[in-house]
Amino acid sequence: MARRKRELGVDLTPLLDIILILLFLVLVYSGYAASRREAEREREEAARAAAHAARLAEQEESHAEARASLENRLAEQARARLEAEQEVERQEREQRYLAEDLAALESRIGLDSESNERYALFDSNSDRLDLKVPAGYPGNPLTLELNGHPHSSQPTDTNLANWLEPVIADLEQRIVVLTLHYDNEAIYWRDYQQLHRSLLELRAATSKLVLYNERN
Repeated sequence: MARRKRELGVDLTPLLDIILILLFLVLVYSGYAASRREAEREREEAARAAAHAARLAEQEESHAEARASLENRLAEQARARLEAEQEVERQEREQRYLAEDLAALESRIGLDSESNERYALFDSNSDRLDLKVPAGYPGNPLTLELNGHPHSSQPTDTNLANWLEPVIADLEQRIVVLTLHYDNEAIYWRDYQQLHRSLLELRAATSKLVLYNERN
């Protein structure tokens, strides 16, 4: 009896399927890991770009503040120079006005500049008005002294001319020495200019000889 050979065979199809599945999973995981690394790299680059932009913005803001501070200092210096020049011009103008007033006074009363009786005669023939600018002006009213004694304060509803004109008109002497007292540090330039113009207009409008002077 012939011996029949038995054929041995192994089916590899399931094993190949498993290998293909594992390979597919490896490829999928590798792609996912690569995409995660790319996303993280993009986030890091975006964070670095944002930090750089923030530093640039901070530097630009700092430079803008420095420029603004420098411009403010230059403007303040220019304003101070202008006010100093205006103050010099004002003092020169007041000296000129005072010299003109004294010359007119000497001409009217017939005295020469060398007379020993000049001041005594002038003092006896003149009234003194001291207009004082208080701290907080124009919120606080001007005050007036007549010949060294308190006289009145400016009413809140009356302008400077309407307040002072009757006072000057009622004075006995024809010569009036009007002195404006103020503190440079306590009055704005525009308020001083307005006072100055009003007093010069008042000086020109009255029939008396008003000698205008300032003290600060």
